[in-house]
Amino acid sequence: MSNSDNLRNLHDRRLLLLAGLVVVVGGVVAGQLWQPAQNRDWQLQVTPPGKILSTGSSVEIFAVAEPREALPELPDSAWLHRTMGRGGRARPPQIQDRMEMPRNSEGVYAVRIPNIYSGFDYVVVLGNRRSRRHRIDVIAPPEIQTLKLRVLPPAESEQAGVVREDLAGEIPVPANSRLHLSLSLNRPVAAATWVWLSEPPPGNLQPARKTETVPLPLTDEGRKIDYEWSIERGGAFMITVRDEFGLESILDSEGQIVLQREAAGAGSPGP
Repeated sequence: MSNSDNLRNLHDRRLLLLAGLVVVVGGVVAGQLWQPAQNRDWQLQVTPPGKILSTGSSVEIFAVAEPREALPELPDSAWLHRTMGRGGRARPPQIQDRMEMPRNSEGVYAVRIPNIYSGFDYVVVLGNRRSRRHRIDVIAPPEIQTLKLRVLPPAESEQAGVVREDLAGEIPVPANSRLHLSLSLNRPVAAATWVWLSEPPPGNLQPARKTETVPLPLTDEGRKIDYEWSIERGGAFMITVRDEFGLESILDSEGQIVLQREAAGAGSPGP
């Protein structure tokens, strides 16, 4: 056999080997492209995808694999990974912990995190899948800087006015008096409300419930309340505010207006 024939045979064998390799690789790629949808077309949906909470609040985080009709067999638990801090050179992120998220009877993975005092990033891991990174931010509720509640008895009563610098406890108020509330906050709020509360029967451990709510006007771009009104009823009360994030908090403590009069009659709700 001549050298030219040997070279031709070697070239033919190389072509056959290359063709076989193309077939094998093509089969693998085709197998990946045509594998059933349940092996690749599902993802984790996390709720909430981010949130702002008041200091000390709790949050429940849920995760579900979707679409449910295209799922492989999934683990009984997912895992929530928390990373505290925002990162950067000054404050490098620190991995705080991971928390188990058991699957309930409806196929939803869930975990409750109580008493949150600092923000964190989090991802949910299920098998070899990870959710997108989400964030929980925590902010302190608005705080009172100054507070004065003036009790202004009617002139005919010849009683001196009283100034309170807190709302806690009983506040004696002569009949037909007026109240003047002057209050400033450390940051703006979107709304403020005077809330009358129910009084549970003696021995009832249930918390007081809202019975009537009355909006309080805000001034100084939401930082102050300066309002005067006639008080015609007594009872337990509190003042709540709602900030720009929709978070509601109670200012100071619950108080008790005690009307000093003999006749008991229903009056207007207050402010």
